[in-house]
Amino acid sequence: MCVWSCSLAKVERMKQAKSEAATVVEKYKAEKEAEFKKKTSSSSLSAENAAMTAETDREIAQMKMDFEKNKDVSGA
Repeated sequence: MCVWSCSLAKVERMKQAKSEAATVVEKYKAEKEAEFKKKTSSSSLSAENAAMTAETDREIAQMKMDFEKNKDVSGA
């Protein structure tokens, strides 16, 4: 009977070790995923902000040119 109960105990320890390992892997995966998202979102936002700022500056310059052009036309 000792062989059977020892085998059963071994199987239970293996199941517990597998469960603990899965928990560790999930925690590690979540940490790395959060780290990745943080890095990609901050660099993406910076690039997006730079592009948006450049576009806004171009639009403002165009509006100023249009204003000056229309101001001269309407004043004549």
